[in-house]
Amino acid sequence: MSCSEVAHILNNQEMYLKNYPQCQPNWTGSGAGVVPVKADPSEATGLGFTATIRLAFGASMWIAIWIHAIATEYYLFTTQGETNRLRELSTKRQNVRRMLQDKGSVPR
Repeated sequence: MSCSEVAHILNNQEMYLKNYPQCQPNWTGSGAGVVPVKADPSEATGLGFTATIRLAFGASMWIAIWIHAIATEYYLFTTQGETNRLRELSTKRQNVRRMLQDKGSVPR
């Protein structure tokens, strides 16, 4: 998590300086850009909860990609017989509709 996010969530300068000293400027004038935060939803400061949410969103993104890319393609591959049956049924219904339109019994 970035040091600026940690400082904003903690909203306590003393706790920020004590727990995350690596975020303070060093002799070159720059501190660490990011710091590790334990993903613990029961932590009182709120940092652990934020880290937990980030962890869950990352995992759910990969699950969604898997479902949409792999599982959908697998389903389409395994149901080709059903796809052909429905295509034939649709063609028959379209032919019946055209025939009825030609006779004038169905509005266009």
